[in-house]
Amino acid sequence: MFVDPFEAINKMFDEHVEAHVQVGKAIEDYDTIELAKHIIAIEEGFREKPYLCSERYLTIGYGTKLCNIKNVNPLDYPITVNEEQARIWLDDTVRVDDMHLQSTRGVTYIGLSPVRKAILLSMCYQMGLVGLLKFHATWKAIDSRKFNSAAVQMLGSRWAGQTPARAQRHADTMRTGLLPAFYER
Repeated sequence: MFVDPFEAINKMFDEHVEAHVQVGKAIEDYDTIELAKHIIAIEEGFREKPYLCSERYLTIGYGTKLCNIKNVNPLDYPITVNEEQARIWLDDTVRVDDMHLQSTRGVTYIGLSPVRKAILLSMCYQMGLVGLLKFHATWKAIDSRKFNSAAVQMLGSRWAGQTPARAQRHADTMRTGLLPAFYER
């Protein structure tokens, strides 16, 4: 007997979503940029001193990458950033990413709910525009408004293996268009 792996994943996904989705504000009540910054701030956390992120890049603030060289010793960079400056960097980056997604993904991106756009902005912040645009199957599903399929594709990525809890929350949100309670802080 053939068992469709996507059917099993979808069933597990539905159960997970039902257990974790917070139905709060109406989708239209969210501002995409502010929501994206909120999600990113929760996911990244704030650190005033340099550290190595999960991919071993030197990072500071709310996940701002300081250089493109892996395994740099953070102790070699005795700098600090205050939260106000880190939020300015976060805001600037999210606004630029939003413009890039509008120009590269056009009507598909612009037509999404603020919640789904915020999730894509969070992904873009984490992996960069080039990394996000490599999610070809995910984008194809989003183009067709097949959000269950988009979520499954997201969870089948290398990114999901690197940051599984974050990927699960983002995929749940892409699938449902609703924020998990995790972000209600």
